[in-house]
Amino acid sequence: MTMIKINDPKKAESLQITTNFSGKEFWCNHCKQLLIDENLVKKLQQLRDLYGTGIIITSGYRCPTHNARVGGSNQSLHKDGKAVDFIMAGRHNAFQVFTEACKIFGRVGLYQSTNNPMSAYIHVDIGEKGTWWLSYPISSGSKIKRVYAYYKSLSNLAKAVQEDKQRDWLNMTI
Repeated sequence: MTMIKINDPKKAESLQITTNFSGKEFWCNHCKQLLIDENLVKKLQQLRDLYGTGIIITSGYRCPTHNARVGGSNQSLHKDGKAVDFIMAGRHNAFQVFTEACKIFGRVGLYQSTNNPMSAYIHVDIGEKGTWWLSYPISSGSKIKRVYAYYKSLSNLAKAVQEDKQRDWLNMTI
C-alpha cells in the first residue's frame, strides 16, 4: 500500500496519479492537503476504464476539521485517504454502476441524493472487505436524517432494493 501525501496544493494539483486522475481531485476541500491511497485510485481507474466516461470525485481526503463539518463519522476512511464519494459524467444507472463497483471494491455504498430522489452517488473504500450499504435521507421534523442499511451479502442487498416501495433504486441515475 502506497500512500500519497502532499501538503503543497501546487504539487498536488500537478500530480497525475493515473491516466485519468490527478491529485487535485482527491485533496481536502477545506485545507487542500492530499492524502490518498494509490491502490484506491488505481481501482477507480479500473471502473473509469470500464465505463469510458469520467468519474467526478465529490469527496476524497477529509482532514479532521472538514470531516467534522460535513458530519462524517469519527471512523471515516476519508480521514485516512482510503475512501471517496463520486458521481459520473453523463447519466448512468446508479444501481448498475454500484454493481460494477462491487466487483472492484470490497466496500461500496449507494446513496440516494438528498436533493433529488432519482439521483444517487457512490462511496467506495478499501477498508475491511464484505460490506455494502444503501443510504437514504428521511425527514425528521425540520431536519433531514440519513439512514444506513448494511448488508453482508449482495444478494440480500439486491432483494432489499427490489422490495423497497419508497425508493426506486433500480432507476436512479448517477
